[in-house]
Amino acid sequence: MAEDKVMIACPQCHQEGLVSPTSIGDEVDCPSCQVRFVATEPVVPVMTHCPQCGSDKIMSDVPLKDHFGDAAAFSRQVTVEKQGAPQAWVFKDSCEGQVFLSICGECGHAAMRVSNARLLWAKHQRSKRP
Repeated sequence: MAEDKVMIACPQCHQEGLVSPTSIGDEVDCPSCQVRFVATEPVVPVMTHCPQCGSDKIMSDVPLKDHFGDAAAFSRQVTVEKQGAPQAWVFKDSCEGQVFLSICGECGHAAMRVSNARLLWAKHQRSKRP
């Protein structure tokens, strides 16, 4: 069975590549621009106190669901998509991130977070190239 891979993006040129999960924390070379950088998973800031009321009653990483179909019988996790080559007809170089909420249990304030933010940013940077 093939080992799972983790997608990372070079902080210099935003070229993405697959690395072994055991490589997280090690220095790797970007095959595109030859910059050496530490392979890291995205650091996700977790809301610990509500910015509205200051409460510490926070529910983190609550999945945001989309309900659809007749009488909303189906649901799926909400995702966002970014294309690295939106002008392409077929291979648009897409990636997705899932949307999660942090919700205050005191006042109901909700903040959204998207997984895979670094790779989404890399695709965004690539889409702006001429």
